[in-house]
Amino acid sequence: MPYAARTHGPRTRRVLDRIGRTTMLARVGQGLSQRNLEALTGVDQTTISRLENGSAAGLRLDKLAVIIAVLDLDRFDQLRPPAPARPARD
Repeated sequence: MPYAARTHGPRTRRVLDRIGRTTMLARVGQGLSQRNLEALTGVDQTTISRLENGSAAGLRLDKLAVIIAVLDLDRFDQLRPPAPARPARD
């Protein structure tokens, strides 16, 4: 079965939604339309739309990396793993 056709669990769905929302907010915050971003990245506008809607699970990593670089999102702060728990002090 192709990867894009697989059903994702709720945690994966939330991550895809968060990536899409972060991408959309960065694009809009920079005054770019999806067509502008397409011109800057070479990634088709329909793919950008699917990414922003959280439905581009099969998006190639190299295309995502180009979008992230152009939007200057190379930190993706909202997606970082939680800090390790500190041991309790007595």
